[in-house]
Order: sequence, then structure tokens, then C-alpha cells
Amino acid sequence: MTRRRRAGFSYVELLVVLTIMGILVRIALPRLSYIRKQAQSRAVIADVRVVRDAVINYQQDRGAFPGETAAGQVPGGLVNYLPNGFTFLREMYTVDYELWPPAGGTTTPVVAVSIDTNDPDLVTEVRKLGATGLPHIISGTRTTFLLQGLNNIS
Repeated sequence: MTRRRRAGFSYVELLVVLTIMGILVRIALPRLSYIRKQAQSRAVIADVRVVRDAVINYQQDRGAFPGETAAGQVPGGLVNYLPNGFTFLREMYTVDYELWPPAGGTTTPVVAVSIDTNDPDLVTEVRKLGATGLPHIISGTRTTFLLQGLNNIS
């Protein structure tokens, strides 16, 4: 008499596979979170560069810089120089365009873009990326990127 073998997996085999999958997920989740923060910080830096390019174009067209507005609000004259739908209010952070009076005997005002977020991991990642070419000032959860000398910033 021959025995027929049942098709399928035994409970032990299923438990082993599920255990291995659980271990892999536990290993991957922290890495996924880190990658997500890196992507968000790159989006922040990209936004700073978009605003910088818009300010450069505005200044070249009009011979002056746009006026300052409240945090999260796009300066009125700058709207035409930004991509369609570009907003200063983001899910994880707020963009603030700032125009400081001339300092140190210069006649050119200091143009800055500040990023404010309550996410400490995003703050850390933004500052790491900003340190690779964008001069910035750190104050709590706020990172202010200086756009004075606009042509020198990559």
C-alpha cells in the first residue's frame, strides 16, 4: 500500500517562514525610517534651492528683492517665479522667506530662507545636507539658509 503525501506546508514550516519574515521586517523598519528622513531632508534642500532660484530671477528682472512676508506665506511677487502649486507650508516643515537689512557696511540686504520643523530627526538630516554647501544658521528647530552672495551657493 502506498501512502499519498498531502500537498501543502506543515505548521512547523509555516512558523519558521513567518519567524524569518518577522526578523527581516524588524531589521528593515529602522532603515526604512532613516531613508524616509533622508528623502524628506533632500526635499527641504530642494525647496530652499527652488526659492533661491526664484529670488535670483526676481532680483534680475526687477533690480530688487521681494518683500518679506510671514512664515509659511509666499511673497506676492515671487509667486510667478516659483513652480505652479509651490507652497511654503509643507506637511513636515514651514518655509519662511526673510529679507534682512544690509549689515556690516554693505548695501545689499541679506536674503535668507528658514526651515522650521518639530521633527528632530528631520532637523538633523537637513543640517547634515545643508553643511554640504549651503551656509546656514542654527537656532533650535529652525535652520536659516543664507542666500546672500546668491551666485556662490551651489
